[in-house]
Amino acid sequence: MGYWKNTKKKVLTNKDRKAEDLFSSKEEAITFTEDYGFSEAHVELLHTSGMIFESAKVLAGGGRISDAVKTLITGPKAQDRVRCAVEYLLGGLWQHQSFGTDYPTTNPVVVSELLGLADTLKNGMHEAEAREVALFIIFL
Repeated sequence: MGYWKNTKKKVLTNKDRKAEDLFSSKEEAITFTEDYGFSEAHVELLHTSGMIFESAKVLAGGGRISDAVKTLITGPKAQDRVRCAVEYLLGGLWQHQSFGTDYPTTNPVVVSELLGLADTLKNGMHEAEAREVALFIIFL
């Protein structure tokens, strides 16, 4: 079958083979990992199945905005993937650095990482989105 891969190592390990033998199809494995909260395996299966948007959605839903953006911009830069990445990026910036509050930045490392990713995405942003990102840069 070969659908359960360790994408970081790009090889099918013995553990991967054993996990793969538990399911009759890729779809069954995806459903199982989602139903039982195996988010890392779920993201990996979605990604290796070409379900990039779904993989990014799971990452973003788990608070891993930077990883969601990276997932969308790794590989071919299709316009719909870039647009989705920009939306996650801006949402993440607002989530982690709100203005006009007494609360400190939730995670300055995440904000810095998102601003670094913003530079990668600047060609895919509308003018208003680029100004929005500039606002975060100015006030940080």
